[in-house]
Amino acid sequence: MPRDGRTARATDSTSTDSRSASTEEADARVVGVTRGRIRESRARCHAARDAYYAAACARAEPANASGSGAAAVASEKACVTLRAAYDAACPRSWVEHFDAKRAEDAKVRRVLASREGGA
Repeated sequence: MPRDGRTARATDSTSTDSRSASTEEADARVVGVTRGRIRESRARCHAARDAYYAAACARAEPANASGSGAAAVASEKACVTLRAAYDAACPRSWVEHFDAKRAEDAKVRRVLASREGGA
């Protein structure tokens, strides 16, 4: 049975449609996996950042700095370990951004505190 042009095109478009549908499904699975990995990576970064900043804040407060020498050394080692985990968990540009934002926030708090104290 001879194939006419319309039948051949219909067959070709059907096979193309099925290939593109399977490709789209595969792409969706890859994107879903990638989004999941990105979400997990971002969560790890934020957790490491928050842990480091919590330790850094506690270490910087004068009330907490009046510990024994051994406690201060242990605290310093913990801080170094947390900073290494923070650096490893986050992209360098994020670390720079978070550090700059934290420094700016601290500066704003000092200015506001000095205005409230002087008023």
